[in-house]
Amino acid sequence: LDYTPYLMPYAVRLPDALKGKEHVVILFRCASKVNAKRGCDAQRAMDEVFLLSVAADRPHITPWPSLPVPLANAAGAVVGGKVYVAGGNEARNPARACGGFFVLDTANPDAGWRELPAWPGPARGYAVAAAQSDGMDNCFYLFSGRDYDGDRPWTVHRDGYRYNPRLGAWYRLCLLYTSDAADDK
Repeated sequence: LDYTPYLMPYAVRLPDALKGKEHVVILFRCASKVNAKRGCDAQRAMDEVFLLSVAADRPHITPWPSLPVPLANAAGAVVGGKVYVAGGNEARNPARACGGFFVLDTANPDAGWRELPAWPGPARGYAVAAAQSDGMDNCFYLFSGRDYDGDRPWTVHRDGYRYNPRLGAWYRLCLLYTSDAADDK
């Protein structure tokens, strides 16, 4: 895994266990640390999570607790020092979008991941996640993605949801875009 020099002047050699894997997903950057989750190889989705950090000008890879289920193509963000991961697919063949939602407290990673109630919408993978204030609280946002199940046609989502960790509640967002907006005259 090579970082762009102007962003972080280090090249990190991933553990031998990751060699030859098809995907390694970097979920987020938090201060001078990066959390990486193995996505999948050609046969299966993965549950491993690593913390990539730099100490004494040397990169370090620290294993973190595994996710409760293997996931590939999930979305993630950090809100209030907690890592949130949503959606993706638990299996590789056939790949089927799931509605899982998990949290890990970075202040106490040994406590492991907890499953939280999923958003009030369809399962999805390849979604976009972000951390942002809603004006009162820092929240987790989940947008778009697609629902898929093996060789069946995909359903592309145009919806969005906000999870408020303080309230433990999801809210559906009103979005004002469409993918064919450019065709409107």
